[in-house]
Amino acid sequence: MNETYTAKTLTGLEDILAKELFELGARSINIQNRAVEFSGNEEILYKVNFNSRLAINIIKPLFAFPMNSADDLYKNVYEYDWSRLIKSHQTLSIECTHPGNFFTNSMFVAQRTKDAIVDRCRKEYLKRPSVDKTDPDFKIHVYFAKNQCHIGLNSSGEPLFKRGYRNFTNIDGHFVK
Repeated sequence: MNETYTAKTLTGLEDILAKELFELGARSINIQNRAVEFSGNEEILYKVNFNSRLAINIIKPLFAFPMNSADDLYKNVYEYDWSRLIKSHQTLSIECTHPGNFFTNSMFVAQRTKDAIVDRCRKEYLKRPSVDKTDPDFKIHVYFAKNQCHIGLNSSGEPLFKRGYRNFTNIDGHFVK
């Protein structure tokens, strides 16, 4: 089953990333600002995460909703059934790449999103998941485009350019693990 994903990248690399995604088997490619939207099955998602040299990370969309006021963020995130995804013993982190028209601070957006998720989980489980900024079970991605808020999962974990980062360190001219 094909789904739509978003590959985030740096400004100016969108066209080259689109070509790379096509060569990896992605279809329905749509170039955006600092991102390329594409469709594919789960195999393509894994293939892109493993092979892309230009994507920073790949976002798997969960849901989107219209933003008419700042209160819409908490309300809509709270209403989503997070129990299908996150259990109370798991951890999460929130990333916001653009605060949108109703907010000036992406950290505030991340905090309100986190509040809505843990409040909903507390209602379901009587216990809340914890936040882990270094190695969370789920990296939730928040992005605003026009008057829409998009919530997704970062399927890549660490940014893809960090694959194998510093497996070896040079100490006194010798590489050690």
